[in-house]
This record gives sequence, structure tokens and C-alpha cells, in this order.
Amino acid sequence: PHASDRIHAFVLEGARDTAERLAARCVAHAFFLPRDPSEAKGVVRKLAHRARMVVSDDWPSFVVPAHNAAVAARIDCPFVVVDDCAVVPLAPLAKPEVGARTLRPKVTRALDAWLRPLHEPTPRVSPPRPGDLPFDPIDLGRADLGALVASCAIDHEVSAVDLRGGTSAAEDLLARFVRGPLSTYHVDRNDPSRGATSQLSPYLHFGMVSARRVALAARDWGEGEGRDAFLEQLLVRRTLAFNFARARPDHGQWSALPPWARATLTEHTADRRTADLSLAELEAARSPDPLWNAAMTELRTRGF
Repeated sequence: PHASDRIHAFVLEGARDTAERLAARCVAHAFFLPRDPSEAKGVVRKLAHRARMVVSDDWPSFVVPAHNAAVAARIDCPFVVVDDCAVVPLAPLAKPEVGARTLRPKVTRALDAWLRPLHEPTPRVSPPRPGDLPFDPIDLGRADLGALVASCAIDHEVSAVDLRGGTSAAEDLLARFVRGPLSTYHVDRNDPSRGATSQLSPYLHFGMVSARRVALAARDWGEGEGRDAFLEQLLVRRTLAFNFARARPDHGQWSALPPWARATLTEHTADRRTADLSLAELEAARSPDPLWNAAMTELRTRGF
């Protein structure tokens, strides 16, 4: 859903960066890019029939739960999902939380056990060559990423932006944030003219940097109100959203709203509006509100 040149370009840049890092660590890697939905059918199942194990993300939202359930039902080897979208795993926090005030003490108590650098083993063997694969792997080091994007059956009207994907780009942004805006994050983050946020959201979303890596960098910076406010967003508020998504499979639907919110919205359905705008008009920044139009124009042209 919503696949476009903007998303594909960002993800493929991240995939190229990952391929380089895996090669440096002697890990065999084969990248598969389906140009349309039909090319993807059956590929994971064919690979799994020859695999000792299949590993995926335990991500509680979007298309991932349905994909994981479909794969697990069709393969015979062990299917393992890794609960690592937040620093503190979601499974021990299985109870739906009322809000940040009930979740915060649980996350705080668990940080000593989970907010630790990951051990990076030194490779001792050369990577095996990938065997007979049910697809043609792409050499990302040599591929023309623009041509790959153009070859996919996606929305080509949402163009790529000047936002480089990959772990290296995320680490550069993280270093810049820790050196500068982090110290005043608590007072500047809600002023869009100050550029005071980390801008790491897309990198966290696509797994190009982990919340653990970001939290460790912020913690190592030192003490201060800016750091505390940032860690509150990263470790508590973000985890609260994942906790809600895990507890409520309908989290993206009307039914997930609390009764008081649904009642209030229903009560005001017939209220008179100053303008009746279509989704297309909102996306094109053609609203009566200059602030909305400015924000939407920046989002369309810069990606933020």
C-alpha cells in the first residue's frame, strides 16, 4: 500500500548500504526486488523449503502481522520473529496500558537489562555463495537504483526527494542531532522553524537504525532536560504506540477509538465547516489555512 518512487528510492538506498555492511562482515546476501505483486508470490515459500530457519520482524502494525501469519502457515521449518521494534520488548508489556504514566515505570525498570550495546562478533569464515535461488538477485553495488524504481509497478507521481536512505545516513543524522539540537530539544522541538528534531523517524520505521542505537547515543551525550525529553519520546511514547497496536489489532480503525471520542465525533458530524475540502485539495496544499499549506508543501518537496 502507498508504494511510490519516494519510498522505493529510500528503501533501495538503505538496501545498498546494508549489502555493503553485510559483505564487510562476511555475510552472504541476496536481494530480491519484485517489480509487481505477481513476482513475489511463492518466493518466500520456495526459499523456506530449503531453509533451516526463517527470521522476520515482530512488528505489530501495517502489513507485517498479516505477512508473518501467512508465511508461518505455509512453511515447515521454524519461523522466528524478533521483538525489537522498541528497546524494551513488547511481549513482557503485553497488558494494554492506559497511558504513558502507567507504562513509564515499567520501561524505566527494564532499561538496565535492555538498553545495552549489542555484541558484534568478528567473522571467522568466508561467506558461502548463495545457491540456486528462485529469483534473480540484484547486485546493488552496481545497479542503477533510479532504473530499478522506474521498473516497478508503483505510484510514480510521488517523486523521490533529497533524503538519503541507509544506516550510514541515519548515523550521520544521529551524530548531528547529538552534537546540536539534543541539548535544547525540550524547548525547541515543537517549533518547526528551529529544526530541533532528530529527523530519524523514517530510518527507525524502515529498520535502518534501531531505537537502541539512538537511545545509547543520547544517553552517552550526558545529562540534561533535552536528553530526558527526547528519551521520553523515544523510549516511552513510541513504545506506548506499539503497545496499543499490539493489544488492538483494529488500532487503525474507528472501533479502536475510546467510546467518549467516538461519541464526541459523532455529536459534531453535522457541524458547519468553513470549507469542505477533498483529500486531493488537502494534499495539493489548496486549503484556506496558510500554515497547513506551508507544511504540506514542505512535506511534498522535502519529505518532512
